[in-house]
This record gives sequence, C-alpha cells and structure tokens, in this order.
Amino acid sequence: MLTLLLLVAGACCTTGQPGAHTQPDPAFQADARAAERLLLFESEQGNYGFRDRSTGTVVIPAVYAMATEFNSSGVSYVIRERHWRCLDASNRLGPAIFTFDNGPDPLAAGLQRYVDARGRFGYVDAACRVKIPARFGFGEPFENGQARVCMDCRLVADGEHHRVTSSQWFVINVAGHFIEP
Repeated sequence: MLTLLLLVAGACCTTGQPGAHTQPDPAFQADARAAERLLLFESEQGNYGFRDRSTGTVVIPAVYAMATEFNSSGVSYVIRERHWRCLDASNRLGPAIFTFDNGPDPLAAGLQRYVDARGRFGYVDAACRVKIPARFGFGEPFENGQARVCMDCRLVADGEHHRVTSSQWFVINVAGHFIEP
C-alpha cells in the first residue's frame, strides 16, 4: 500500500468531507486589468480588503481573515469560512484552493489543486479556471507534466501531519487523462 506524508498541518483534512467548501460563484471571472487597480489593505480589526490604488476608496470590504495581492492573472487568494478561496476583482469567490503549508497550494506546471463541495480534488490554472474537474479522492501536485491521484484515498493522522493512503494510485497528465506510469 502506497502512502504519502503530507507536510501540511491538518490542511488536507477536507478530503472526503462533503460540504467542507461552498460552491464557487458561477460569475467568478479573473480580470488582470481590473485587479491591477486594487491595493491590499488591513483594517483596524485585522481583516483584509482592497482599495482603489488611485483614489483610496474601498472597493472590496475588509472581511477576509487573510488575503494575498492579486496575481498577474487577476486572482487574489483569501481565507473565507476557514478555507483559501480564489477571489476576483469584483469580490466574487471562486474555487476552494487546497491548503498547503498554511497557504494556497502553489502552481506546478501551471496548475494548482482545488477541492469541491464534496471533498474531491481537481486542478485549476492561475486564473482559477477549472482545467481538470474534481473527481479524485486526492491528488498530488504536478511534476514533469504528471501527477499521482487516487480515488479510494484515506486520510490517516500522523502527529500534527496527515498521510494519504490508497490501495491504488494512478498517474494523470495536465489534460487530466490517465497515463501509464
């Protein structure tokens, strides 16, 4: 039986927990030009929002426990309901991004892991557009154009970290197709 030790303090605990994440707003649309005008700020209460760079006017209220600057694709990552989520410049939430090392999963081969409302893993691009729909029990980051995934995964506590175990691992390519390892 293959196992994977995750160096994440409880971050993958959503695996197999339906309803851990709310559905993304269907109107979510990363817009790099709109995001360029926004500046991250922290409120006196310690929450994060965004102001217009030129006027200082609050565009996105400070309601997020954590937030990142917008990336070049027009996406910020914010903590909403205890999970990292994609945010667009119109304050619409996108997919729930898998938490790795206390932050949003980094891009690997132009893709990052997300978790749907049923706890399944899939992959989105830098603009948080779904490229590989969530259909896996767990998925590793891409390396050399391939990622290991499993369907019947189990999460096993291992101190402050967790291990993912499965009786069968598969390999997919960046298009989400199963390939021979």
